[in-house]
Amino acid sequence: MNNRAFYNAAGVREEDLPFSARSEKLFERTRPFFDELLFKNVEVLELCCGNGRVSFALEKSGARVSGLDFAEDVIAFAKNYARKIKSEAQFFVADATDFSLPQTFDLVFLTQNNLAEFSESDFLKMLGCVYAHLKTNGKFLLEFYERDGGETTDVLHVPEKGTFLYRTYAWSAAAAENAVKKFFRAERTFFDEIEIRGRRKKRAVVVAEK
Repeated sequence: MNNRAFYNAAGVREEDLPFSARSEKLFERTRPFFDELLFKNVEVLELCCGNGRVSFALEKSGARVSGLDFAEDVIAFAKNYARKIKSEAQFFVADATDFSLPQTFDLVFLTQNNLAEFSESDFLKMLGCVYAHLKTNGKFLLEFYERDGGETTDVLHVPEKGTFLYRTYAWSAAAAENAVKKFFRAERTFFDEIEIRGRRKKRAVVVAEK
């Protein structure tokens, strides 16, 4: 993972606050997949949770949620927001490729194309951590947009904070599935097309079982 400095500098934009119109719209894209995986008192872990907007939405649906992210500033926001709304959600500063939490979960997920920030080696490390933190028959949910072109480094500017290099990686459904199969015994993949800021993207959603 290479983009920690950028996320700490960027912080939390108003349009991306939990339960904002944009956050609700983003969550609606994955809600159908979550709905089939949720049950009473389900324990859920969100990887690369940012400000916790998906975690808080799932808690509203009845889940017991935790989230982790390597950006200290956005986790601080999530913790403060949880206190503000009297949420029981827990948030941890941790790298998704190397984490150890004191509990296991029914569902661990990585959504909103965060996979694009993982190289193949880092994704495999993450999957190892996910496997270790899932209960027997626990599920892993992965949502991402297919892209060709290999590794890309962009230059992003944050006003009054500076300029940052932002690295991403291209993932195909086949490559993601092959990685997931190294750890999980069962998986399903769904495909559709969605529009993100005026651009059509091919989305893949993988649901795997321990």
